[in-house]
Amino acid sequence: RIGKISQNQMPDVLISLIDHVCDEYAVNRDKIIITGHSNGARGALYMASEYCEWFSAVVPICGGSYSEVNCENLLSLSIRAYIGHTGDDMVAKNELLKIKDELERLGGSLEFITLEGNHADMKTLPFTKELFDWMLEQ
Repeated sequence: RIGKISQNQMPDVLISLIDHVCDEYAVNRDKIIITGHSNGARGALYMASEYCEWFSAVVPICGGSYSEVNCENLLSLSIRAYIGHTGDDMVAKNELLKIKDELERLGGSLEFITLEGNHADMKTLPFTKELFDWMLEQ
């Protein structure tokens, strides 16, 4: 049981939870993928950049913050980012493109995919058989 958690404690709590689930359910620690939508995407990218040894891939959806991630730590991960085609995610799109540009400058990559839909649609739209197949390959 977890009591009130401060924002600063959240990364350690999440890593402890992942560690527990891996032990309890015999999860393959080499195949852990983190994803999130909007602020959750920002959090997923942050977690992946700070705890890159825990993850094989990251799938941010409609979110990211260039200033919050260490792109050098993302070089070893597969990254597939999604954004909706409407203009309601311009800030997220620009931040993801900054991350993509920095990764490419460092010799890495980020696959950037625009889908027909708005911010709300993106909560479920990217989760297709094709994405799950991609995740299984990572």
